[in-house]
Amino acid sequence: MPVLDLERLSLNQLAAAAAVYADLKHCELQGFTALAEDPVRHEINERLCRKVLDIDPEIVADISRKLALEPTLHARH
Repeated sequence: MPVLDLERLSLNQLAAAAAVYADLKHCELQGFTALAEDPVRHEINERLCRKVLDIDPEIVADISRKLALEPTLHARH
């Protein structure tokens, strides 16, 4: 799976990411087992995809849904 290289982001992208963080930094995330349903994580992903990375947020949502099915997140292994 590709990993985001922050050093390759433009100054505009970094500023947009900082604005997303500033807006949402006080919001509480649910536990990792609620990854796919957490509205705060959804908002973070949605805004970062659209405002910073210019990619379809559904890509990240799909990965989140698949990751949420991982048995080790729910101690089912």
